[in-house]
Amino acid sequence: MYYASSDTRMHVATTTIDRMLDYAINTPADGFTSDSTVRQVSKNLDFIKLTT
Repeated sequence: MYYASSDTRMHVATTTIDRMLDYAINTPADGFTSDSTVRQVSKNLDFIKLTT
């Protein structure tokens, strides 16, 4: 899913229903600030380090 496009180009994505449901259910809500995004990315990196 590409939500950052604000121009008139059409963006086409192909995926499966299962993958889209996984994204919708398991993706944290957007914090709407750069600071909250940085904190979420940091949490994601910590999680990746723990699981690898």
